[in-house]
Formats: sequence, C-alpha cells, structure tokens
Amino acid sequence: MYCAGNPVILIDPDGRKIVVTRIKNDNGKDVVKISVTAKLYNGSSSNYSKDEMNNMSSGISNQIKESFGGEYKNCEVQVKINIENIDNLSETRGDDHLFMIVDADNSDLKNKDGSSNAGASNVGGQVAKLNTTITDDENQLKRTATHEFGHMAGLEHPENESNAAVKKAVLNDKTNIMRQSKTSSGTTVVEQQINKIENENK
Repeated sequence: MYCAGNPVILIDPDGRKIVVTRIKNDNGKDVVKISVTAKLYNGSSSNYSKDEMNNMSSGISNQIKESFGGEYKNCEVQVKINIENIDNLSETRGDDHLFMIVDADNSDLKNKDGSSNAGASNVGGQVAKLNTTITDDENQLKRTATHEFGHMAGLEHPENESNAAVKKAVLNDKTNIMRQSKTSSGTTVVEQQINKIENENK
C-alpha cells in the first residue's frame, strides 16, 4: 500500500492521503498520477455480506479510475486507488478518507423538505456519506461515490465552482460527474478539473 506501489515517484509515508504528482513520460507528455487510499464502512442499519461490501468497494474504485483517469488534451491521468472494507470506525485514523454507508435519515443527507440526498461530503473533506437506499442500484452507487470523491478531492458543483476556468468548462456539461442530479448519469471529468485537483492536493 506504500505510495500505491510506486515509491520512486509518489511520496506518501502513511498511505492515507490523496496524492497527485505530475511527470513527463518518455514522449514528453505530462502524466498526472492520482494515488488514493480510503476505507468503506457500513454505518447503516442495513446488513451487507462481505461479498456485497467487496463488490461495492470494487465498483467504486473502478468508477473513480474510469471517471478521472485517461487521456486528456495536455496530459494523461493514471489513477491508483485502494478502498479497504472495515467493520469498525476504530480501524480508521484521523486523516483517513472514508466512504460511509448511512441510513436515509442521517442528518447530513436530509433536505429542508424532508427528502434525503443520495450522498453528502464537504469540499476538501475526508468523509463521504452514501445513502443506503442507493446500494441496490450499482450504477447510482458508483456514480454517487465518485461524485462525492470529487468533492473530497476539491471539486464543487458546477454552479458553485469557485475556479473560473473549471466553471466555464463544466457549467453546461451534462455529462460531468460533478453535476448534482437524481437523474443524471454523467461520469466524465474535464482537464480543468484535473488541474484543480492537482493544485488542491499539492
């Protein structure tokens, strides 16, 4: 787990942070490497088997890799992520990133009208809460967790984005992962968002 298996390039002594580095490959192209370690915990009243938890953590990891990794105009992004399932919050440390499954009545998910959101997290925060009601829908769970990961990495909803370049690029992009919509299936990221993540996590 040390440095996501790449101690020559990545520097992460405790293996618990989002680490972003930029290097040039042999062809002179920028390669951005995003290394993430996190944990998945069931804090809800629902019971999930070990296999179900493994499927959830695996699905979330794969979606984060798919959404943030790949070829962009000016760089290639490589994502290495490890999400460990835990049975008790005592298995976390103060600076762990945590995906937590919670009941729909969790105060962080509730809206003023009494409805509940699919997920919740703070920009730059360390905890993403996922509504237990979405765990039956694999695609919604993966998208929601990836959206919340975007917040933890420093991204905002397009309409609230403080970075002018990012806002201009994503405000009308209906495929973007940071759009907040119950019906949206967008899972893409633009290069301006990668640049912001890099700056926020230096």
